[in-house]
Amino acid sequence: MYPVNPDYTCEILDASFFIKDGLIYWCDNGDVKEDDIHNYKGTVICSKKVRWRNASELIGENEFYRSTNE
Repeated sequence: MYPVNPDYTCEILDASFFIKDGLIYWCDNGDVKEDDIHNYKGTVICSKKVRWRNASELIGENEFYRSTNE
């Protein structure tokens, strides 16, 4: 993912996903618009096809962060 910086973590907090001119685009930022795709400096994945799978069993516990006082 771009930018690689040791001061940041690798969680994906937001994304853009759209189809333009028959191609599917995924961007690592939720504010990317179709008309801006060629000027975007972050990570862009472009493909002709996409597949989705349910991976709910891999998510883990619902409560991830807990108070240290508990």
